Amino acid sequence: LTILNNEMYVNYAEHPEADISEYPNNEHIYKVYHEGNLDVSAIKIMTPQQIYNKLLDDSLPTVFNFNVKKLQGHTADYFARAQHTHSSSDISDLYNTIVQQAGIAVKSIFNHIDGHGITGDFDTSRNVLTLDVDDFTLTFGGGVSGSGTINNLSDTVIDLVVDGTKHSHTNYETTMQSLQNQIDAIDIDISSTYPRATIDAKIDDVKGTASPTPGKPLLVNSQNMLPVLCSQAKQLDHYIDISLTGAVTGTGRINGSETTLTINTDLGSSAVIESMITTQINQRNIAAPIGDGVSTSFIVRHNLNTENIIVQFRDITTKEEIYLANKTLDANRIQIDSNTPIANGGVMVLIYKVS
Repeated sequence: LTILNNEMYVNYAEHPEADISEYPNNEHIYKVYHEGNLDVSAIKIMTPQQIYNKLLDDSLPTVFNFNVKKLQGHTADYFARAQHTHSSSDISDLYNTIVQQAGIAVKSIFNHIDGHGITGDFDTSRNVLTLDVDDFTLTFGGGVSGSGTINNLSDTVIDLVVDGTKHSHTNYETTMQSLQNQIDAIDIDISSTYPRATIDAKIDDVKGTASPTPGKPLLVNSQNMLPVLCSQAKQLDHYIDISLTGAVTGTGRINGSETTLTINTDLGSSAVIESMITTQINQRNIAAPIGDGVSTSFIVRHNLNTENIIVQFRDITTKEEIYLANKTLDANRIQIDSNTPIANGGVMVLIYKVS
């Protein structure tokens, strides 16, 4: 309850969902009337016409149903319900009217139909539909000639005339004999051909084999490798000769077949062997040219068996000493790097063994 200006109100404004009034207003606030503030003049008195208009207002709830006793002098049983059925006998001339209207509809349909050679007419007075087919003519040409008109799709006989100049009639036996004579007259030169047996033999000659066979190609196995040793295969048409000189001598030919290489290790006196060993031990430097016109990085193998080395570079053309970045890879190799490609054999590398 809320007191305002000495008036009391029932206030649901803060909780409109709790408003239980049968006719709630938008504010959900209602004044409490009592004998001290009730104004009887506020009660509106409605005329019968106003009450009737309210009853006709569909937006208002229906408070009661009218019970019309008579309308235009008739009781309610005289009038049909909103949903009802009729028998055909209750409607005067229903059958005749339906037949007449159906005839008019059918006549309109058939008088406006495109039948592609068929026309129709419906006689409403006799209820008869008549279909008429256009007459057409069949004409033959080519080896025969003749024509005839088809009337109302009835049977028609057409006489055909055969043109003898466009036909050749002979008996079957004569035709077959003529074909045989033409076949017999064909002259076939078989001197440049092979019989089937010869062709099969030539195909067999080029078939590969899994094992070495003279004159036959050798097939590879599932790993695309020759399935036999080189010593079992035919030697290659191209070969490589190897010759050894110096402390050892010998020659050999590599052609895909098993090859024996004979090496002569007779060095003569022990002095020769001692000289070779001494030369190898005393070797303390090497000189090697580098450069191919394309590369900027090179690996040189000196085989001095030590990382204690001194590396120098000399331009082959100017004979001047130059500097190139280099690093030791291991006791027998160094890597050389240049900012630009070095000409073919353009730089001499000098490597000295320190210890």
